[in-house]
Amino acid sequence: RHRANKNDKRPPHKYAKYVDEETGLRVLGLSSSFIPCDAFAIDVDAEYDPTLSRWATFNVNTRLNLDSLTLYLGFLHRDHDLFSYYWTDMIDDQIIYGGLINNPCDTIEWSAYWRYNTKLSRLEEVGGYVQYNIDCLSFRFNVGHIPAYTAEDYYNPNANRRYDSDMRFSFGIWLRALPPSREQPWMDWG
Repeated sequence: RHRANKNDKRPPHKYAKYVDEETGLRVLGLSSSFIPCDAFAIDVDAEYDPTLSRWATFNVNTRLNLDSLTLYLGFLHRDHDLFSYYWTDMIDDQIIYGGLINNPCDTIEWSAYWRYNTKLSRLEEVGGYVQYNIDCLSFRFNVGHIPAYTAEDYYNPNANRRYDSDMRFSFGIWLRALPPSREQPWMDWG
């Protein structure tokens, strides 16, 4: 049930659509973990779109825990609508990601990660964080670098646009007493 919004004067992206509120079955999902031993785990998260007869998301994440060091490697396939209020756009990519998390003691933790888009054949991001823990609080400083790239212009599919490289910085504080959330671990990228 997609329709164009006649009142919006912006030229839409070739995939962008105005959507009415949808009801009914959207996706069938599966989330599973296989942990053969304490040092190794495989997580699989998948969503199947029965309306379009395709996999909306499919994520396989493997982790190897070696004392204070965790290494992880994963593959993420996404082919679904991204909703922003009443507008939707398509995302269709395949990403290989990996990294490490080092926790030498309870006070200090650091991580490094990378993400590569195989459909676009380009490095999407590299980065990491440094975390300081005290009894009740954790403080984390994140840094991410997105290399420059050229992609289809959002509003003009016949033109390409050059995007400059970008650095992203963030700082977070949270209570350590709260249990960690396991929702969408692939979105954290380490």
